[in-house]
Amino acid sequence: MNRLKEIARLTGGRTYGAKDARAAAQIFRDISAELQHTYLLAYRPPETKDDDWRQIQVSLGGSKDYKDCTVRSKEGYYPR
Repeated sequence: MNRLKEIARLTGGRTYGAKDARAAAQIFRDISAELQHTYLLAYRPPETKDDDWRQIQVSLGGSKDYKDCTVRSKEGYYPR
Protein backbone atom coordinates (compact mmCIF):
# COMPACT_ATOMS: atom_id res chain seq x y z
CA MET A 1 0.00 0.00 0.00
CA ASN A 2 2.89 2.40 0.68
CA ARG A 3 4.08 2.08 -2.93
CA LEU A 4 0.59 2.99 -4.19
CA LYS A 5 0.55 6.04 -1.90
CA GLU A 6 3.91 7.11 -3.30
CA ILE A 7 2.72 6.70 -6.91
CA ALA A 8 -0.41 8.70 -6.12
CA ARG A 9 1.62 11.46 -4.47
CA LEU A 10 4.06 11.70 -7.38
CA THR A 11 1.25 11.97 -9.92
CA GLY A 12 -0.94 14.40 -8.02
CA GLY A 13 -3.41 11.74 -6.96
CA ARG A 14 -4.72 10.45 -3.68
CA THR A 15 -5.21 7.00 -2.17
CA TYR A 16 -8.24 5.71 -0.33
CA GLY A 17 -8.73 2.63 1.81
CA ALA A 18 -12.11 0.97 2.34
CA LYS A 19 -12.74 -1.73 4.92
CA ASP A 20 -16.37 -2.32 3.94
CA ALA A 21 -19.01 -1.39 1.36
CA ARG A 22 -20.24 1.59 3.39
CA ALA A 23 -16.74 3.07 3.44
CA ALA A 24 -16.38 2.45 -0.31
CA ALA A 25 -19.68 4.25 -0.97
CA GLN A 26 -18.44 7.29 0.97
CA ILE A 27 -15.16 7.24 -0.95
CA PHE A 28 -17.05 7.29 -4.25
CA ARG A 29 -19.15 10.23 -3.03
CA ASP A 30 -15.99 12.10 -2.02
CA ILE A 31 -14.35 11.44 -5.40
CA SER A 32 -17.50 12.52 -7.23
CA ALA A 33 -17.65 15.78 -5.26
CA GLU A 34 -13.96 16.44 -5.88
CA LEU A 35 -14.26 15.85 -9.62
CA GLN A 36 -16.87 18.59 -9.80
CA HIS A 37 -14.19 21.07 -8.73
CA THR A 38 -11.29 19.89 -10.84
CA TYR A 39 -9.43 22.01 -13.38
CA LEU A 40 -7.08 21.03 -16.16
CA LEU A 41 -4.07 23.20 -16.90
CA ALA A 42 -2.10 22.70 -20.10
CA TYR A 43 1.50 23.69 -20.65
CA ARG A 44 3.74 23.36 -23.67
CA PRO A 45 7.41 23.64 -22.68
CA PRO A 46 10.02 25.03 -25.05
CA GLU A 47 11.70 22.47 -27.26
CA THR A 48 15.09 21.28 -26.01
CA LYS A 49 17.35 18.35 -26.71
CA ASP A 50 17.96 17.48 -23.07
CA ASP A 51 16.14 14.64 -21.34
CA ASP A 52 16.61 15.98 -17.82
CA TRP A 53 13.90 15.91 -15.15
CA ARG A 54 11.68 18.98 -15.28
CA GLN A 55 10.09 20.06 -12.03
CA ILE A 56 6.51 21.37 -12.01
CA GLN A 57 5.22 23.82 -9.43
CA VAL A 58 1.57 24.89 -9.43
CA SER A 59 0.34 27.41 -6.89
CA LEU A 60 -2.60 29.72 -6.24
CA GLY A 61 -2.23 33.32 -5.32
CA GLY A 62 -3.66 36.75 -5.51
CA SER A 63 -6.63 36.35 -3.18
CA LYS A 64 -7.39 35.27 0.37
CA ASP A 65 -10.33 33.33 -1.12
CA TYR A 66 -7.84 30.61 -2.09
CA LYS A 67 -6.79 29.79 1.49
CA ASP A 68 -9.12 26.76 1.61
CA CYS A 69 -8.05 25.44 -1.79
CA THR A 70 -5.65 22.57 -2.34
CA VAL A 71 -3.48 22.15 -5.41
CA ARG A 72 -2.47 18.62 -6.35
CA SER A 73 -0.24 18.12 -9.36
CA LYS A 74 2.59 15.99 -10.65
CA GLU A 75 5.99 16.87 -9.22
CA GLY A 76 7.62 16.84 -12.64
CA TYR A 77 8.32 14.80 -15.74
CA TYR A 78 10.96 13.61 -18.18
CA PRO A 79 10.39 15.21 -21.61
CA ARG A 80 10.90 12.00 -23.59
